[in-house]
Amino acid sequence: MESEKGIVRQVNESEVSGMNTVNRVKELCDEREISLFRLSEICDVSYSTLKNTERRNGQLMVDTIERICLGLGITMAEFFTERGTKS
Repeated sequence: MESEKGIVRQVNESEVSGMNTVNRVKELCDEREISLFRLSEICDVSYSTLKNTERRNGQLMVDTIERICLGLGITMAEFFTERGTKS
């Protein structure tokens, strides 16, 4: 669940299914004009975690996504709302 302005909102499965979390992180980095390495510093997430997940075509763990969201000042709901879509 995610709290936005006092409203509790659950990120539902349809928002997450099919999403490549590493690609979403790269999108967010591009929007902010920062490198993946710089993101790792900002969010206190290991750069090797990000790169290894990318190389293996894997998905980031929830706790890693939470740290990234905190570092970027966005909510989990905003993370899982891909560019060009509204929730």
